[in-house]
Amino acid sequence: MAGMDHEAPPAHLSRVVAEFQAQETLRTSTHPEAQRYELHIGSLTEYLESVPSTNLQTHRGELRSGARANLLMGVASNRVDVKIAAARAERTLERLAEPLCTLWSAEPIRDQPLLDLAWLEVIRNAAHDSICACSHDEVVDAVLHRYAEATETAHGVASSAIEHASTQIQQAGLLLLNPCARERTELIEVDLTASALAEGFEALGQSWVQVLAERPAQEELHLTTAADGPMVVARELIFEHPETVHVLLIEREDSANAVGDARRVLEVHMFSNAENVSSQLEALSDLEALGQLEALSPLEALSQLGQRCEQDPGLLIRTVLHHAEASTRALTISGPVPGFGWRIWEPHRASSLVQSTGPYGLTNGLISVEVNTEDGTFSVNGQAGYGHIIDDVDVGDTYNWCPTEPELVVRQPQVTRAQVIEQGPLRGRLRIDSEYLLPAYAPTKTAPEPESLLQVVTTVIELRADEGILRVTTSLNNQVRDHRMRVHFPLQERASNSRAECAFGLVQRPLAAEGGPNEWGVPTFPSRRFVQAGDLTVTHEGLCEYELVDLDGDPQNPLTTAGALALTLLRCTGWLSRGPMASRPLPAGPENQLLGAQMQKPLTLNYAIALNHPDPYELADRVWSPLQIGTSAGEGSLANEGSKLDISGMEVDAVLTDSTGRLVVRCHEPWGHAARMRVLGRSGQIIDLLGNTLGPFAEELEVRPHQILTLSLDPT
Repeated sequence: MAGMDHEAPPAHLSRVVAEFQAQETLRTSTHPEAQRYELHIGSLTEYLESVPSTNLQTHRGELRSGARANLLMGVASNRVDVKIAAARAERTLERLAEPLCTLWSAEPIRDQPLLDLAWLEVIRNAAHDSICACSHDEVVDAVLHRYAEATETAHGVASSAIEHASTQIQQAGLLLLNPCARERTELIEVDLTASALAEGFEALGQSWVQVLAERPAQEELHLTTAADGPMVVARELIFEHPETVHVLLIEREDSANAVGDARRVLEVHMFSNAENVSSQLEALSDLEALGQLEALSPLEALSQLGQRCEQDPGLLIRTVLHHAEASTRALTISGPVPGFGWRIWEPHRASSLVQSTGPYGLTNGLISVEVNTEDGTFSVNGQAGYGHIIDDVDVGDTYNWCPTEPELVVRQPQVTRAQVIEQGPLRGRLRIDSEYLLPAYAPTKTAPEPESLLQVVTTVIELRADEGILRVTTSLNNQVRDHRMRVHFPLQERASNSRAECAFGLVQRPLAAEGGPNEWGVPTFPSRRFVQAGDLTVTHEGLCEYELVDLDGDPQNPLTTAGALALTLLRCTGWLSRGPMASRPLPAGPENQLLGAQMQKPLTLNYAIALNHPDPYELADRVWSPLQIGTSAGEGSLANEGSKLDISGMEVDAVLTDSTGRLVVRCHEPWGHAARMRVLGRSGQIIDLLGNTLGPFAEELEVRPHQILTLSLDPT
């Protein structure tokens, strides 16, 4: 082919072909017996039409194997901000907006243009040098912007669906929606009224709730000047509290000022319930002195506010939000919510409560964790060495990691501090602050011994009641250039291979990676949401690169095993591509220096670990796709609990609405064995990815190992 990824079609190609044809004409005219060669420029379609199309070897499948797709060795770890943004955008579309819109929106097909727009932004980022961030900083900035727009659009569609779902249930109360296929019980964070708290304590005692904060019935939001007041109040009324139905404007003397410096204060009281206005007015002690007050609509209030601020530029504006009653922000247990279903919340008691063990330890009976204050690691169920951060200098580029010679590696922090943030009973949190002395940048000929910088890394470990999962957040304001930071986890069961999620499947990989004369075979592999090795499962948000380490032999030997898994947190480089370097003698792209790829900014990196977890798909959905919470008005006809779609037997990848308004479900079989897929009480057609009908579907179907199945379901 003339023209490819790194090379445009030659501008002189037509001239060269014409010269060749002229020479062939001259040659064959003087030697008529010679074979004549013909060259012409055509398209790929024209070429395919000219080659044999019968008796060809047949390969059956979707041509999607992540096991055989050789990726460039370092693209999964550079620009971790792009990988995180991609993971959030895809997850918000696939596992939140699309299923909620399809199952709960009044007219799902009406929201489809918004989802199409969000997907278009994701597709625009699918060019490999965009999603891999092997590009100039300006290109990566545009990539991040598109992911942000896609994510926000998807959240907007999901919020609209939740709002409509809140009108469809018979009983009023907190409404829990499950956007995934499995039934779940999990920890939720909600606002509870005093009466709800009292009822829960009376029925269940203390173990069902963990109080986070108290919220008074009357909440002061802002105190601003007349110049800023109208804009601040407009933002609160339109964007933050659009449920406001009445506003009271009350002018007072500012008692906080010293005598002789008094200023007038105009209080903007916002009410979401018209019935509460009169009762709230009674709480205003000097109401009689203020004269007759009139409840205004938000638009009327904004108009009067603007006039008063214009008349008195020295006026102070105090914004006050009124709630129906005082409430408590609290953690509680959801109770079981069916897959793709709903439930009106009621108090539930946790069975495995979180409690402290020692000064820096937590347990819930299912899993235990304790911080080692000497090195910043933590033990899990008594096994030490989890969360071991190792940092090494990287002289590679956005395509490839490359160590220095000799390697410069920092394995221990200078100082470590630990503290308990929360002690339970439903959620416990431990914080580890570690200070590492790291080379500020990679050595160069002019600076062979770079200065060192103190880099603070904060790790927060979270343990919840009734879960055998440790959720971990690592945050840092990265000051260091040219380095790779990884977190290591020991394997209590040594492993000879890993198993990682890719699109529509699981990939099992050995300890060694494909290499060659032009590139080191570095066994840093990608995973979409999770990776498993030995007894360990790690699920992450965009931390795509992992490697099995601590080998006890040659990685090419099938008897060799690994004793640990390394998850790359970030990899910082100053080059788009460079060469020569030890890991790749020739550049993979343009040799340009970059600033953005050094990732010198605040970063928040999230992952979770579990031991001997039977279902990594369930783990990933639980951690990254939580239950959604709405408020039912009690105006609908649906029961207090139920499911919109009951699917079992396969992993569900998509629940969406097609262009005709039909419900479409896409699933795959990841485990490599035949299975029986079931959609309870539903029928329809089996279709391909283009929507062409392949056959009928009636509630159940036998599926092949690794099969991808798309169903178009009939209306109920």
